[in-house]
Amino acid sequence: MSTLKRDHQHKHRHRDRQEPIQDYIEWTQHRYDPGYYVDGRLSPFMRNMQKLWSPPEKRRLRVVLAVMFLVLMSVIIWYRLN
Repeated sequence: MSTLKRDHQHKHRHRDRQEPIQDYIEWTQHRYDPGYYVDGRLSPFMRNMQKLWSPPEKRRLRVVLAVMFLVLMSVIIWYRLN
């Protein structure tokens, strides 16, 4: 493994995750590098979206969205048949 890659991985692992500006700069510098966001690395936007809701809230949201989808589809089908 090259020294440059090892240094980058070391910096990435030990960097504090509470640096939103540095995270954004890193994302803009590497957004077109193939495979950079592989192996559990997320873009700053996705990381913030994960923190938005807790797992139980995510489950409730999925159920609500599924019910809304089913109601919408049934209304569309009902109007098309009548």
